[in-house]
Amino acid sequence: MTTSPLNPLTLSATKAREMLQAGKVTSVDLVELYLSQIERHNNQGAKLNAIIQVAPHEMLMEKARQLDQERASKKIRGPLHGVPIIVKDAFLTPSLGMGTTCGSFALKDQHATEDAAVIKLLVKAGMIVISKANLSEWEVTKRTISQVVGPPWVARIKTQSPYIRTPAGSSSGSAVGVAAGFAPLALGAETDGSVVQPANRAAVYGLKANHGSTKMSGVMPGASSLDCLGAFAKTPHDLADLMSIIMEQPFESMVDTRWTGMRVGFVETSLWRFPDTIIEQVPEFHKQLELEITAARKTIANSGADVVYPAQLMQYNELFADIAGVDDVDPLIAYEFPRLIEDFLKLFPNAPVRTLSDLIKFNDTHATGELPAHQPTQDRFIDMNNDKTTQEQFDSILAKIRSRATSEIDRTLKENNIDVILGPGDARFCSFAGAAGGPVASLPLGFANFNGRAFGVHALARPGEEQKLLQVMAAWETAFPDATKPPSWLVEQDEAFETKA
Repeated sequence: MTTSPLNPLTLSATKAREMLQAGKVTSVDLVELYLSQIERHNNQGAKLNAIIQVAPHEMLMEKARQLDQERASKKIRGPLHGVPIIVKDAFLTPSLGMGTTCGSFALKDQHATEDAAVIKLLVKAGMIVISKANLSEWEVTKRTISQVVGPPWVARIKTQSPYIRTPAGSSSGSAVGVAAGFAPLALGAETDGSVVQPANRAAVYGLKANHGSTKMSGVMPGASSLDCLGAFAKTPHDLADLMSIIMEQPFESMVDTRWTGMRVGFVETSLWRFPDTIIEQVPEFHKQLELEITAARKTIANSGADVVYPAQLMQYNELFADIAGVDDVDPLIAYEFPRLIEDFLKLFPNAPVRTLSDLIKFNDTHATGELPAHQPTQDRFIDMNNDKTTQEQFDSILAKIRSRATSEIDRTLKENNIDVILGPGDARFCSFAGAAGGPVASLPLGFANFNGRAFGVHALARPGEEQKLLQVMAAWETAFPDATKPPSWLVEQDEAFETKA
C-alpha cells in the first residue's frame, strides 16, 4: 500500500476536507489521485470493474481548478466543496460529459436531455462527479449483471456461487468504488436492498433515505412506490454531509459518539438467513457471523448502550400473509416498471428503445451481448410485460405491505423500548425498510474467513429517523474502528501493482 499521506484506500471525505482547508492539497490533487487509483485497479490490477465510465479529463480538471479558485476566494459552497464523488450509472449526467447506460447496450453511447435533479444538487454543493459506477443491468428489474462491463467483485473467489463473490446489487459499483479508493463517496439508488446490501459486502457505511425524501427525476426507476436514493462512505460523518445534500436538510454534527443512553435491539441472527435458492450456504461463514455479531452485542453493551436480545421482529415473508399470490414486493415492481421506463426512455431522444417491449426485442436481436451463455434469459422482463395487475390491485397490495411493515417495526421498537433494530446484512432483514418506506443503514463489522468478503449488520428505524441511524453509525465507528479497513486482498493487489510500477 502506498505510504503517501494521500492514500486513496483510507482517505475519507472529512480528512480530504481538512487537508483542503489547510492548503495541504487541492481539488486538482484529489481528482488526479482518484483517477490514478481507478486506472490502477478498475480494468487492471485488482480488476474490480466498479466503474463503467470516467468523466472527460479536461472537464474534470477545469471543474477542479474552478473550485480551487473559489476556495482561494473564500467562496466555499459547503463541507464537500471540491471533493470527488462516484455516482451510479443510472443517474443522468449529460452536462458532465457522460452518458447513462443502466448497464445495457441499448443505452450505450446514448445521451439524455438533462441531468438528474440530484446531480444538480451535487454540482451546486461543489462536488466533483468523477465517474459513473457499474450496476446490475436495469437495476433490480432484469435481475442480471451489467452486460456492458460485467460484474464488479469484492472478494477472492473460493466458491462457485456468484452471490458469495459479488457485492450484491444493484448499486454494487458505487460500494466497491468507495472501498477501492476510487472516490471517498458514492451515490446509489435502492428499490429493495440495492444500497445497503452492496455496502454490507464492501466494508463501507451505507444509508438509504426515507422513501419520498429525495428527488428521483432523472434516475432510472424500478418502482416509484419503493425507489429512493442512498449513499456510501468510509465514515458516518461523511455520510451525514452527503445525505444533507441529497435530502436537502441539515443533519446534526455527530460530536458525541458514545453509546451511553442509546437503546438498541438485535434480532436472532440464525433466524435471518438467505435461503438456498438465493445464496450458497457456507456453514463456516454462518458460524463466524453469529460469533462476531454476538461479540458486537457485548462490546456495545459494555460501552454503555442498553441492548435487548433477542428483539422479536416477524420474518420478512410474514408481511405478505393473506395477500393472494404475493410473497415479495415483486408485484409492485412488475406493475410500475413497464410504465415508468417509458417516461425514463423519453429522456434519451436517439435511443433505439422506447418501451419495455422494445427492450425485449432489442435483447433478442443483440443476444450475443445482452443474453450471453451465463445469463441467457430475460424472463423477468417478459413476465413484467405480460403483467395483468390492475391499479386497484396494486393500490391494495401496496397499502397492506406498507401498513404491516411500518406497524411491525413500530411494534418492535415500542415493546422493547429501543431506538433501532439491528440484524445481519446477509439477509432479507433490510427489505423491511423498503416495504415500510423507511430508512436503513449498513454498518461494517468484519471479513469472512473463507473468502475475505466483508460482512456487517443493517439497522432499521422509523420513517424519517435518518438522524438516529447516523448517530448509531457514529457510535459504531468508535466501537469498531477497523471495520472499514481495506480488505487484505485489495491491499496485496495495491502493493503488487506498486512493485510492478
